[in-house]
Amino acid sequence: MLFSDAQAQSAVERAVIGAEEIKTLQIGDTLPETLWNLPLHVVNHPDGKDAVTLSDYRDKTMIILDFWATWCTSCIKNFPKLYELQRNDSSIQTILINSITTRDTRDKIAGFLHKRRQAYSMPSVVSDTILSKLFPHQSLPHYVLIADGKIAGIIDGGTSDMVDWQKISKGDYTVQQAKGYREYDFRYPLFHNGNGGNRPQYLFGSFLSHYIEGLPSAIYKGGSNTQKVSLINVPLITILRFAHPSLSRYRHTRIVYNVTDPLLFSERKSDETRNLFTYEIETPSMPQEDVARLVAEDLQRYMPLEFNSIMKEVECWVLTAVKPELAVDFPDTLARETNLYEKSSAPIFYNNYRLENLLKYLEGIYNIPFVDETCIKQNVRLVLPPDLHNSDELKRSLRRYGLELKLDRRKLDMMEIVEKQTN
Repeated sequence: MLFSDAQAQSAVERAVIGAEEIKTLQIGDTLPETLWNLPLHVVNHPDGKDAVTLSDYRDKTMIILDFWATWCTSCIKNFPKLYELQRNDSSIQTILINSITTRDTRDKIAGFLHKRRQAYSMPSVVSDTILSKLFPHQSLPHYVLIADGKIAGIIDGGTSDMVDWQKISKGDYTVQQAKGYREYDFRYPLFHNGNGGNRPQYLFGSFLSHYIEGLPSAIYKGGSNTQKVSLINVPLITILRFAHPSLSRYRHTRIVYNVTDPLLFSERKSDETRNLFTYEIETPSMPQEDVARLVAEDLQRYMPLEFNSIMKEVECWVLTAVKPELAVDFPDTLARETNLYEKSSAPIFYNNYRLENLLKYLEGIYNIPFVDETCIKQNVRLVLPPDLHNSDELKRSLRRYGLELKLDRRKLDMMEIVEKQTN
């Protein structure tokens, strides 16, 4: 086991690893001295250091180990909160941990954090091979809280959106603890021989259940030909979109629900699991569209629905172009990059992306349709305000690129989902 292909292990590293395997640490365990003194290769250190040890922060009342990756938007959106936490309380230190399994290079991590230094600045361990084994996890972000020389708390990715960091900063380490993921192998049926734990009560046929505590949200659909589909702890609308592919072209703002309980059909909410379901089906190998039809039949037995394409006049934001050339005026060499999903206090750069992606994101904020009437087919480059909820600032920033945004009404193609009445 190596920190990287070019770096041999030190004696301290070998002591942490042990002769055969690493012993994972749990809540309540005391941090071994060898781990306190383990050299950690870092970037973005405030003093320019290339390596640190946890012992360098031993005087802190709490150390937060934040396992992350540059491609993990859920990780990055919490960085401003953690940075603000340690700015307000110098006895707290956050150390970002980027494992070698993320395939992020040292240069990529350094560049990523340097570009966002106005919003937050925290040191990051690079090419980690040991901490991720001492604190194993199946999803990102993943947090380990160290206080009084012990593991005070472990928070997994499935609950990270609901963490109250203010309570944690005051020593309440019990507010959100990792429940511990069950082992699950997608190659085998869910709950077969304990794969994923004990099987809950079936609702019908193939396998349909409500939210299953302890399993990460996951989707496995196989290839163009498949014999197994697993949709684990996902919103019901996600399962419906698989069963009815035509639904996929309708974003949530263009779906009308005539149902008894609209919450069941909502997109994912950080504090709600009632709209999350688990569905799995196994079939002889067949085209995925045929499997989707079987899923649709299953769902109709549980929840009979009608799907109607309708034209409906609705309130919406309409984007038009006065000088479209301003939005597409950038060099061909401009990297495709954005911090749109990070929710920091820095201005948003939107480089070399399609307008469609931005409008889809804005629909999630305003919860009404955004209509593109710009006729711009190329990618665009924009700089937007940090707070996209402020429509006046958003309009002003778009105007600099020859784009006009206004609230209006349009007759749009909508999908109506109707609950069938059963006798």
